[in-house]
Amino acid sequence: PPDGIIFRGTVEFKEGENIYDLLSRILREKGIPMEASYTPGLGSTYIEGINSLYELDCGEKSGWVYFVNGVMPNYGCDKYNLQKGDDIGWYYTCDMGHDISFW
Repeated sequence: PPDGIIFRGTVEFKEGENIYDLLSRILREKGIPMEASYTPGLGSTYIEGINSLYELDCGEKSGWVYFVNGVMPNYGCDKYNLQKGDDIGWYYTCDMGHDISFW
């Protein structure tokens, strides 16, 4: 989209959902395509692309990252169990998350 925002909104999560579950459900409900893969060596799911924007499309350090309450966890999105009040954001980064700021 021209403003770069694919989806913005407040959503409720279901008991037992992790961040990957929530992302998958919301994108499916909104008709937004997503591609992900499971990485056995890490034991987690990796988001390859959302809305036809994929990792490495904008350089060797580009791809999708997620933040919870302004912090980028260092493990897969399917490993983060949601808690009431969590503020979650998915962002496309061109510098491994270092270009994302919360002002």
